[in-house]
Amino acid sequence: MNLQTKPGEFVDVNGMKVEADALRVAEAIKAYDPNLEVLCVDPSRAEGVSEAPFVIAEYCKDGILRPVFQCWALDNSVLERIKLADGNKIDLNTRIEDARKIIYNERDRRYQEKREESKDIVKHIAGMKSKYSVRDSNTGELVTFYDDRPATRV
Repeated sequence: MNLQTKPGEFVDVNGMKVEADALRVAEAIKAYDPNLEVLCVDPSRAEGVSEAPFVIAEYCKDGILRPVFQCWALDNSVLERIKLADGNKIDLNTRIEDARKIIYNERDRRYQEKREESKDIVKHIAGMKSKYSVRDSNTGELVTFYDDRPATRV
């Protein structure tokens, strides 16, 4: 059902008033995995079942409906939580390895930048006649190198 409604609007579903956003999320959850059900629970009448008003449950292979998690609001974060927790569609090891590669590549890139900067400084120092100045990228100080005395920092 494609609803063209404003946030906070209600629609009629089988004689019950349902918030349009919550209905959209419930339909998206059902479309993502037909084994998932969104249950709306009245906490005052279903003591011990759930304190939260919404329970996401799954029909298991043995035919039993088991609760997966509870939530206080039925919004896009619930759908994202379901997708991120789905071990059948998302390989967590691959995601970890990809994140690790990104970190290592960034570290290598920063190392190469520092190495090129140091190489440039040494090249200029070796070819200079009297003095050479460069700004230290870590501290922001101006470092001046001399032929006949130690370097100074300003």
